Amino acid sequence: MGFSGSWVAVRGISPEQVNAALELRPSGLRQAQPESDRSGAQLPSGFYLVVFLRKELSRDFLSRISAVFPLLYGLAEEHVMYSAVASWQEGKELWSVLHDAQEGMMHLDVRGTPPAPYPTIRERLFAEQEIEGGSDADVDYVFDIPIILAHELTGFRYDQDVQGMEKSGFEILHPESKPGILKRLFSRS
Repeated sequence: MGFSGSWVAVRGISPEQVNAALELRPSGLRQAQPESDRSGAQLPSGFYLVVFLRKELSRDFLSRISAVFPLLYGLAEEHVMYSAVASWQEGKELWSVLHDAQEGMMHLDVRGTPPAPYPTIRERLFAEQEIEGGSDADVDYVFDIPIILAHELTGFRYDQDVQGMEKSGFEILHPESKPGILKRLFSRS
C-alpha cells in the first residue's frame, strides 16, 4: 500500500511544549521507525518531529498550531502519489510545495518563496522525469521534490533512516486523555 502520513517539525521549542500544544503525551515506548499512529523524535538537526500515520493535518489545525510556534509540515501519500511540504508561522502558510499526480505527472503547485535548496532540487528531479519520459513515464520523480526539500531542511525523510539518530529514536505518543464527565464532577470537591 505504501506510506500514508504527515509530520510536523519544530525547532527551538521543547518536545514537552510541542506535545502539549498537539495534545499528545509520551508513552515511554520507543521504536526505530515511526510505525505507530503518532510518534515523536528529537532529530540531530535540532528539530523535534511528530509523525502522524494515516492522517493529513488540516489547514485549520496547522493555522492554530503555528499561532503557538513556527513549524514545517510534510505529507506523503504514496498510494496516490501526493506529497507536500510547507512552512507555517503566526497562523499563516508562508510557502508550500505540493505535488498531486492526479493533476498530472508534472504537477507542482508552489506558493510563496520556498527556501534556497528548492530550485536545485526542482531542476534535478524535473530533468530526471524528462529522461524517463516526462508525463508518460512509469516513475514519478516530481513526487520527491517536496520530500527531498523537507529532508534538506529537517534531516527527516519518511522512507529512510535518520542519519545520526539512535536506533530507537522515535517515541510512541498517545492523545491526551480528557477526563470523563464522572471524573470531572467528582474532582470538584
